[in-house]
Amino acid sequence: MFDVIFVPKLNESYRIVPTSYGLDLLKINKEESNLKICKILNKTTLKGGRIQLNLNDGKNILVSEDKYKTGDSLLIELPSLKIVQHIPLENGCIGIITKGKNSGKVCTVEKIYKGEFKKPKVLCKIGEEKVETPLEYLVVLGKEKPLITVM
Repeated sequence: MFDVIFVPKLNESYRIVPTSYGLDLLKINKEESNLKICKILNKTTLKGGRIQLNLNDGKNILVSEDKYKTGDSLLIELPSLKIVQHIPLENGCIGIITKGKNSGKVCTVEKIYKGEFKKPKVLCKIGEEKVETPLEYLVVLGKEKPLITVM
């Protein structure tokens, strides 16, 4: 998800984005083709005090500051894996739902809370409609607007 594919014969780049029927290709401009958003799934403290961030696409990034939380997202530059921007998961941020009946919809996070069986849930606003989804189905895209093209 959010990987970028470059087609040399067409000289065009496409991003893989979630939709209501699975994953789809979305044409993007050249300036955005080296950027990707990844969700932090886990973090580990290593010897020497360094922090390893485990991302949703299998990548790991080592950082020295412990300012990142699970559920937050990172805008990273490819292929260097340089962190361009940290996007915290908080009320009022913009996200995209990646699974379920609202998959592919961009929403505004209104509330994060403990759900059934202590699995975190998120109350999101899509247009005028409010929907509830598991936190694991949400990827944060930005504070006021998405940092990458997803629609």
